[in-house]
Amino acid sequence: MVFILGFLTELAMSMKKNGHKIGLCQKCNIKFYIHNHHILPKANFGNDGETIDLCPNCHTHCHVYMTEKVTNKSNPEEVQLIWKTWFTQIDPVVKVVILVVALTSLFWII
Repeated sequence: MVFILGFLTELAMSMKKNGHKIGLCQKCNIKFYIHNHHILPKANFGNDGETIDLCPNCHTHCHVYMTEKVTNKSNPEEVQLIWKTWFTQIDPVVKVVILVVALTSLFWII
């Protein structure tokens, strides 16, 4: 737990230094430094698609989930269906991460 808090503290300080913006993650509703995630992969569909603001933890989890589940990244219907499945569920690991981020954000953002 101490390692995770230390990592998140370093991450927050690094992101603040590099000009990342603070916002509300649209997945977990945690106020933290956010990433703008393209729902349809930029590599396959370019920059014009829909985006969503995600905290670093949800953003990483999204990419891991999508890598495991999507079989054809060139098929927008499959990508969007799997993304909607990920976005509407919260698994136990994500709940723990959300709690840790929430506790850490109390010290660094407020």
